[in-house]
Amino acid sequence: MNYFIDFEATQYSMEIISIGCVDENGRVFSSLIRPHLLNKVNDFITELTGITRESLAEAPTPDEVFSDFMDWLDDSEPAQFFCYGDCDRLFVHRTLRYVKSFRAQCALGLILSRLTDASIITRRYFRIDNTLSLKRAVNYFAGELPEVSHDALADAESLRFVYDHVKTGAVDVCPFPEYVVVRKVKPDKPQLPKPDETRRIIALREDKQMEFTSYRQAADWVMRTYLKHSPSSNEMTKLKVERRIRKAVNQKKSYQGCLWCSK
Repeated sequence: MNYFIDFEATQYSMEIISIGCVDENGRVFSSLIRPHLLNKVNDFITELTGITRESLAEAPTPDEVFSDFMDWLDDSEPAQFFCYGDCDRLFVHRTLRYVKSFRAQCALGLILSRLTDASIITRRYFRIDNTLSLKRAVNYFAGELPEVSHDALADAESLRFVYDHVKTGAVDVCPFPEYVVVRKVKPDKPQLPKPDETRRIIALREDKQMEFTSYRQAADWVMRTYLKHSPSSNEMTKLKVERRIRKAVNQKKSYQGCLWCSK
């Protein structure tokens, strides 16, 4: 069973002061909730939601509301909750600290464990990177803005309306280009072949010419021919000879009586 849920909360302590929930069949649950810290309901929250400290003083506690909410849920099938944005999860966490009723704790824990942010589904539908406000999503599908906002039950019903439109598929062309992040594409760096794979290393001495397919091969030859080292000489010595051959090639100078070049 899908449930579309929304909360209003205090500004700083982030305790839930209102719940609104509607299931996929249209059943609704809503209630004001008296927070543990009633004095945290400031004028900003009252102006935003219309909820006053006086109305919350008469409201039931979180223990009472979420126990009733647990009874209201349809236990005949697993519950899946949808919210809009990432704040509601935090509101549930904060409220859970003050709940003592086991049944209320079960309700809040169930919400947390099965809560999905539907704004992510909406972003995928519109092919956008940033979250579109619920009001704008409603306006896109309904052709008008919702009558009220920051009302828990009204927002839950708006969420259900939007979810029914975005749960499958996606638009062909994004209608909100201002929500798309333009990413700079770095040009691919050309893959230059390794010098040893494309060059032939040449050693010229008098009327003789030796060709090698790598600097390592040339170093082995110099060590064997001019330095009288065996092929099993230590790696450090080979690296020194290899570096000197590279330097001779780059500067077109001689090393061990040979003029070195590459082509």
